[in-house]
Amino acid sequence: MVAKLLIVGAGGHARSAIDVVESDVNYEVDCLYDPTASEESDVFGYPVYAANTGLDELIGRRRCDVFVAVGDNFQRQRIQHEITSNNNHVRFATLVHKQSSVSQRASIGAGCIIMAGAIVNAGSRLGAGVIVNSSASVDHDCVIGEFASLAPGAVVGGAVSVGARTAVGLGAKVIHAVTLANDIVIGAGSLVLSNIEQDLSVAYGHPARIVRQRAADEPYL
Repeated sequence: MVAKLLIVGAGGHARSAIDVVESDVNYEVDCLYDPTASEESDVFGYPVYAANTGLDELIGRRRCDVFVAVGDNFQRQRIQHEITSNNNHVRFATLVHKQSSVSQRASIGAGCIIMAGAIVNAGSRLGAGVIVNSSASVDHDCVIGEFASLAPGAVVGGAVSVGARTAVGLGAKVIHAVTLANDIVIGAGSLVLSNIEQDLSVAYGHPARIVRQRAADEPYL
């Protein structure tokens, strides 16, 4: 049976999520919710409810599974936790594009999305709410912390550990067995050759080095 899906968010990440849903035989989009909108609209023909509808009321009324389509890692976690605290029985969808490659020996958490062309290899474990974007690659035996993200074209080698809410930027590469701490941003195109163990830091370059500190909720997209 195909399940109905309520997507929270209506921006670029939500549009990409719709493409993934439309390739997935397990879900079909029911509606979207945009907490920043003042009036109802639509995205790709799907209705978008505005902030004046209350999200908890909408979840109860539509009786759908939920996917939080917000690209910022900190905000995605915040929204998902708020939904959980107000809706005990809500289920968060895991979305996998049919043109991705995910090993049957990988573990994918609730609320994750695996985009077209992405690879997740054997033995890897993805926590809740992880984004593996278009053509990104997670090699064998990696641990990707909850609400972390790999941008399009990012590559992490085998046995890499990526901390919670850490963002690996466009085309960045992380060699095997490296550990990245929590709430790190790895700049686009960077090459990470050694551990980056300081939480809340920004690193980039060839090789990547810490250039400054950041706040947990500091936007980076």
